[in-house]
Amino acid sequence: MTSSPRDEQPAASGAEDPGPGPRPPVLALALGLVLVEAAGLVGFALWSLVSVLTQGTDTLGVALALVLFCLAVAAALVAAARAVHGGRRAARAPLVTWQLLQGATAVSVLRAAGAPLAWAALVAAVVVLVALLSPPVVRFTAER
Repeated sequence: MTSSPRDEQPAASGAEDPGPGPRPPVLALALGLVLVEAAGLVGFALWSLVSVLTQGTDTLGVALALVLFCLAVAAALVAAARAVHGGRRAARAPLVTWQLLQGATAVSVLRAAGAPLAWAALVAAVVVLVALLSPPVVRFTAER
């Protein structure tokens, strides 16, 4: 009896793809901050929802749209962070875009009101942006 090429292949062990190599430590910092940003958006959405339900509003549609928008952005950030953690290059783009938008918003708020939370948002955006565009992270995500 002759063996076919399929018989010579080892059985699937169920092991996951090991990925593109060791993750750079700076990536953990960036993704941790992205998850904090996503948690902040969820917290803001919940606070807004509770505020609308307890105090009411004349613009219920706008308030609910804001809640849904915050939850959608948070979900997109988590999905992109997971993909970058897995080494996928294309997932860096939404994270970089969000950091640019967050940074621009923080600068606008600082110029208008100088809120301390805006400083935290600006610092987080800069740190994540620099980390995502650092050579070790670019190398890590360039392989997929």
